Amino acid sequence: MSLRVRRGSDANRRLSMIFMIAIAAVTVVLIAVAVFFQLSGNSQGGGDSSSGSGSIYDEDAERIGPDDGVEKSDVFAYSINVKPYFRNATAKGTLYIENPATNQNYMGVTIELADTGEVIYTSGMIQPNYKVETAALDVRLEEGVYPCVATFTAYDRNFEEVTHATQEITVYIKTRPE
Repeated sequence: MSLRVRRGSDANRRLSMIFMIAIAAVTVVLIAVAVFFQLSGNSQGGGDSSSGSGSIYDEDAERIGPDDGVEKSDVFAYSINVKPYFRNATAKGTLYIENPATNQNYMGVTIELADTGEVIYTSGMIQPNYKVETAALDVRLEEGVYPCVATFTAYDRNFEEVTHATQEITVYIKTRPE
């Protein structure tokens, strides 16, 4: 007497193979979508739901970068609130980060504590003529006043770094700025 091990019909094996291929394809698509949104922030051009297009200010804000005798395309302009206020450690604060329409490059922003270098905020990619008005920090800070450095990095359309600039700011958690 011989025992035969039945492994299933060819139809069942084909169906299982098609199912596994479909699962793999869906996984690849989901990963691609996640990478796209990570690189581009969100559909509004920034890394926060409070971002949008246009200028934060009605008139031109003070810009950082050379402006006398320099071609507009050579100037990397940006705006940020140098005294952002957060009502508590998890609340959105008044960052007012802007990548003005005069820029031709995407912009990413990181904010780090001046004394330790710990990164406390990272934006998504911000398109030209878009802004992030409010956002929560990436880490919880105790109540207090924190000297920080904001780093603005310009990226070309292929997301290659073009240049960067820094700006000293002071982050206020539950303590009102002066």
